[in-house]
Amino acid sequence: MGVKFQKDAKGNISKVMLTDVQMGHIKVGKRKEPVLKESKLPWKDVKNFQNSVMVIVDEDTADELSEAFPKLNMKKCTTKEQMFAKMSMEDPSKLRELPRYYTFNVSQKLQKDDGTDKPLSMLPKAFFKNNGKAEEVTWSANLGNGCIGNVMCNVSHNKEFGSFMYLGGILLTDMITYNTEDSLSDLLGDLEVVSEEVPTAIETVEEAFDDEPPFEADSDDEFDEFE
Repeated sequence: MGVKFQKDAKGNISKVMLTDVQMGHIKVGKRKEPVLKESKLPWKDVKNFQNSVMVIVDEDTADELSEAFPKLNMKKCTTKEQMFAKMSMEDPSKLRELPRYYTFNVSQKLQKDDGTDKPLSMLPKAFFKNNGKAEEVTWSANLGNGCIGNVMCNVSHNKEFGSFMYLGGILLTDMITYNTEDSLSDLLGDLEVVSEEVPTAIETVEEAFDDEPPFEADSDDEFDEFE
């Protein structure tokens, strides 16, 4: 578990790679949540959404991130019971043993500032590292609490408000999924279900990140470009 920073020519942090972290409340692809200011509105009235993930880190990683991003809303849980209250898991044994748990959310809005939808190619993607390959699972998997992997964050800088991370993509090395079909079995009965084709804007990992893939699944050292 750790954090790696990539800096631009001016010495500013441009990307953050969180390595070997546990995650919860993963909302990418078909899953989305209203932005904070609209979170209490009825769903039919919500117009602005975001993809997001809750990241769980240890104390050392939390200290590094808090130093680099003073306005990061870092929260502490001192026991497993407190973590379970924040993040339910079907198999509690999957939650890592840490002396203390530090959590924060990183997200990316699905709309531009003018209210129009961002192209799919700009939105966060999820990949599963399997047999030396990165398989995209953005739309195909229902990602559950407790997944483990790497989270890439892009960074924006504002002279007035400071620096902020926003979600760029995730690469899972331990994927936990849940099945939503069981809850619909009574409604569907014996009907054959024809699944809707899910949208995708990319064919390869490289295209997902504008020809700058943050994840090299075949490499033993995936983050040489990070300090």
